[in-house]
Amino acid sequence: MKKRLKKGFTLMEMLIVVAIIAVLAAIAVPSFNASLDTAKKAADDANIRTAYMESVLNDYDSTITGKPKVEGKLITFGDGTTYELKYYEKVTTGDQQWSGVEKGTK
Repeated sequence: MKKRLKKGFTLMEMLIVVAIIAVLAAIAVPSFNASLDTAKKAADDANIRTAYMESVLNDYDSTITGKPKVEGKLITFGDGTTYELKYYEKVTTGDQQWSGVEKGTK
């Protein structure tokens, strides 16, 4: 008599695999949701910065006339408006400030 080879999986093996998959899903789903929340917060922050910059640009006086005169960090336009360029360096904590232009008078 020949021995018949067993093919397939037993019920116990299938239950163990399903239990392992359930444990992995229980660990992965909260991590995935936390990543989604972080991404949504980053998108919200970017949208707030965009809205702020749009409001700044809408308020900016774009009627500059004449050729600008540059003296060091000061830029003077034909209408007498002077701007001072301020460049910010990277601070030691690793945070970096944005470079910007501050309106002022000479």
